[in-house]
Parts: sequence; structure tokens; C-alpha cells
Amino acid sequence: RSPQYSPFSPCGYFMAGHCKFGKRNNCYKIHDTAYGMAIRRQWLDPDNEGHKESLRQAALKKFGPKQVKTQTLFPRCFATTLTGKQRTCDNSGKDGNEHAIQKDTETETNRNRNTNTNTFDYLLVMDLEGKDEIIEFPFLVIDVSASRECGRFQEYVRSKELSRGKPIEPLSPALPFPTALKKLDSFLRNVTPIGFNDDGLSGLSEKKSPRIAVLTCGDWDCRHIHAQLRVSSGISTHRNCLRAGSTSNVLLPSFTV
Repeated sequence: RSPQYSPFSPCGYFMAGHCKFGKRNNCYKIHDTAYGMAIRRQWLDPDNEGHKESLRQAALKKFGPKQVKTQTLFPRCFATTLTGKQRTCDNSGKDGNEHAIQKDTETETNRNRNTNTNTFDYLLVMDLEGKDEIIEFPFLVIDVSASRECGRFQEYVRSKELSRGKPIEPLSPALPFPTALKKLDSFLRNVTPIGFNDDGLSGLSEKKSPRIAVLTCGDWDCRHIHAQLRVSSGISTHRNCLRAGSTSNVLLPSFTV
């Protein structure tokens, strides 16, 4: 069965700097950096009304009022917060790349921490994009005991081999993979409540290290992560990869640049 592409989706390859389908005019997605960045900002901070309005205006400019209304794009296309409870978002707290920060208290975060030895404290949901090389990867950090997300991360990644000698979109926000990975490290250390130090996991308000699982696609991301990372930037990963079923994995990576 052929994949179905929304004609309103931004092209990840174009946002990463170069669409490999462009010359054959075979790309069904949108080549527009401003529109793609409006979607990115709204996804990173889904409760921000200003980002919602900016995305709405970008869509109106790109597709016109009639098509936006006919396709009922909004509020259908707005990203939403994953939560089992009311989320309190600190829209003023941003790192240098607008990654979402959420208010948190020790009481709420640690209310049920480590009371169930059969579960994890945090889930890091990772989704690598790109068939031949990594061109994008978003992360969601989920607090299991609080039943809500507590952070989002997303970067477009400049491919190494696919874009070699190719014209690069000048407004592309893509970063070299080592730079994006360092931003992810900073995000996990300083933005999320997980807490890292130079020795690894620490927990910001607990003596006991939090139990963390990185969840990703077993059919693609986990199976190809070692090869993709080597192609993208020469980064190696730890050999340990704990399988947890045929369609999902619990991945415990240790990145070394």
C-alpha cells in the first residue's frame, strides 16, 4: 500500500536543506520555510495562542482562505499537549532554540515516583526522520507518574551525503547532527525535570536516579540507528539495545561524538 501524504505537510527534506525529489517534481509536500517554521513553533509550544495564530496566518497566506476553510485545517491541524491532567506551561521559559519548557513542582513530580518497581519514571519518545540519513528528530518527554508530557524537542538535521554538492535552501534551519545532538543533551540536562550531570542521570530532586526508557520504532529507527548515525556524523552508539516487542523498542543509547 502506498503511503498517503497530506498536501499541507511541510517537506522535511526541504526544511533540512535539500529535497531529493525536487528535480523530478515528485515531492507532494510543501516547500516553504516560513510555513514549516510556523508549524514547528506551534508543535513545540502547543498551548501558545500566539503560535496558533501565526500558523493560521501562514496557512492563509500559503493556501488562501477558501482552501483553509474547505479543508477545515483549524483547529484540526493544531498540535495538542499530551496530558492526563491540566498542563501549566511557562511560555516565558525558553532555551536558545525555543524548545518547550513546562512548570513543575517537586510535590507533583515526585508524588508517585518510584512507588511501582515495574514501570519507568520518564519516557523519551524519539522519532528519527529520513530514509538514508537523519534529517529530523523530535523528542517528547513524558512523566509517567504525573500522566503528562514535560518537554518537547525538535531539530532539522543537515544531511551529510545527500546534500553534498547540492543547492541548499538558504533559509533552512537545519543543523549539523553533532550540533543538534548537543542541543538535545542541553535540553535533557537543563529543560526537563530528569536531570543529568557529567556522570549520567542524576535526578534534580531525588537521590535515586530516575528510571528512563527511550521509545522508538522497532521497524525502522532502532534497526537503522547505528548506520544512520555513522553516515550522518561519524557518531557511534552503545551496543546495548533492549528489545520490547516486534513493533517497539526500549533503547538505551550512549552517544559519543
